[in-house]
Amino acid sequence: MAMTATVTKTKQAGFSLIELMIAMGLGLFMLAGIIQVTVGSRQAFDVIHAQSITQESGRFSMNFISHSSRAAGYLNPGDITTMNGDDYAADLVNLVANNAYWLGQNGFDEGAVVVGADTTAATLTDADTTLDSFTFRMEGDSDATRPLLDCAGFTIDGTPGVFTRMSFYIDTNDQLRCDVAGASSVVLVSGVEDMQVLYGVGDASTPNRVIRYLTASQMTSADWPYVVIMQIGLMTVSDNTPLDATGRAYTLLDKTIEASATADGRARQVFTQTIALRSQLSG
Repeated sequence: MAMTATVTKTKQAGFSLIELMIAMGLGLFMLAGIIQVTVGSRQAFDVIHAQSITQESGRFSMNFISHSSRAAGYLNPGDITTMNGDDYAADLVNLVANNAYWLGQNGFDEGAVVVGADTTAATLTDADTTLDSFTFRMEGDSDATRPLLDCAGFTIDGTPGVFTRMSFYIDTNDQLRCDVAGASSVVLVSGVEDMQVLYGVGDASTPNRVIRYLTASQMTSADWPYVVIMQIGLMTVSDNTPLDATGRAYTLLDKTIEASATADGRARQVFTQTIALRSQLSG
């Protein structure tokens, strides 16, 4: 007698509408969380990038400016003549004090090694003429084994009596530039929006000591030969917009920058440095 197998058919049940709705809700919740984390990470990265850019621009700018301008008024040792026997230091002081070399020419007053302006000369390449600038002069070193370099990286002429002039300023593209007289202007650092300069000045009785700080417009022809110190103020700016557009006010040395001028979402930072002109501290 043959036996017949019985096959039982089972009907597969699907998901209910409620289950599908719950699954979709959970998926959307998780997706929203992932998006939020991604957006937050991106915003944090933008802020860190902006801070990095402003700090880097400020440090490099101050390094370029201070390294070059500290040599303002440098005299080639070949210029020192024997005016006081063999006393080299006294010779140098006497030479500088009597303005034997710092003649009134090329925009400099007699005896001055630095000159500045509250408005940058329009003759400088792409200059922002609303900002401060300054120019200094110096000689090179006749010792070829240790040449002095200008801000463009070229050796300064070491011939006694030949002077090199260097100007620092900001252009209309927020770039710190240096102009070497007789050569093309070079871009040193990007992301520098403003520069202000104050001059620490002595007088005939205290030529190597600061008795007051003045802006370029407050200086007179009698003051420029006694500039001992320069205070440099820079405001750097980021190349992105990680902040809201409300803006904030800044104080850059003697200048107040209103919040309305910074309401573009870009990060900014202020740097200041006091630079002594070594040649002016002797005597």
